[in-house]
Amino acid sequence: GGLTRRQVTGDFIVDAGHLVAYEPTIRLRIRFAKGILGSLTSGEGMVNHLKGNGMIYLQSRSIDGLVKFLRRKVR
Repeated sequence: GGLTRRQVTGDFIVDAGHLVAYEPTIRLRIRFAKGILGSLTSGEGMVNHLKGNGMIYLQSRSIDGLVKFLRRKVR
C-alpha cells in the first residue's frame, strides 16, 4: 500500500488500522466506531479521533493487511 501525508486542521477521524504517524501538535483518542458502517469498515471496530493542527501520515493498506502481505513474501 501507499503512504499519504495529510494536513489536519481541527477534527479528523480515521480507521485505526491506517494511521501510521502524527505530529506532537495532534491529540489522539481511540474510540469505538459507531453503527454498522463503523463495524464493517474497521476490523476491530476502532477509529482514531485526531484533533489539532499538524501533519499525519496514513497508509492505504491496514496493518493486518500489510503483515499478511509481508508474511507471504518472506517465506
